[in-house]
Amino acid sequence: MIVASKQITVLLPKFGTLMIPPTTRHAPVIDLPIRFFVFGLFSFLTFAWTLPFFTEDILTQHHYTHRTVALTHLLVLGWITSVVMGATFQLAPVALGVKLYSERLGRWTFWFHFIGVSGMILNFWFWNFRVLLWFGFCVTIGFALFVYNIFRSIRSLKSQDLVSVHILTSLIYIVLTFLAGQCLMHAKVILFSPFNVLSAIHAHAHLAAL
Repeated sequence: MIVASKQITVLLPKFGTLMIPPTTRHAPVIDLPIRFFVFGLFSFLTFAWTLPFFTEDILTQHHYTHRTVALTHLLVLGWITSVVMGATFQLAPVALGVKLYSERLGRWTFWFHFIGVSGMILNFWFWNFRVLLWFGFCVTIGFALFVYNIFRSIRSLKSQDLVSVHILTSLIYIVLTFLAGQCLMHAKVILFSPFNVLSAIHAHAHLAAL
């Protein structure tokens, strides 16, 4: 019997090989990923409902405006990131063949993420960076818990494979993206940054895309 990429290959002398796919026995309780999916869907519907009312302003003004930034973070943090986090909690344990390190930590992750993202969107909309900084810190805590949870799950593997390496690489990009975001928020509050603001925003956006 040969184990490769978490699939079990059973050698059969006359009939070739039989690939047995990973099972869902390592998947967490379904309510953990579902709450991220529901919040992601709500964020997408809110974005889709709001965008038509401000399309002209967004298309005719510079991209660094309160409405554009708020809607962008609603789409990226509220929808895409929430779905990615929920999918990771559900699929990573199955793909890796290990239990999630802590489902309780995953639930705490959701609440920090939900409260932080909601507050960030509102304060981006009203361009209130002093209050936004606290909600951004809340989001950062949520992502720190998420990264720690997935990292500890991967550490329980007896050996690393291609799947775990890709997940670890994604975690590194997430950390870099949030560090860049924190630098931008602090620069707005203390009115000092060693980097050009627009260049830092572009770097932040490219890291998020990666």
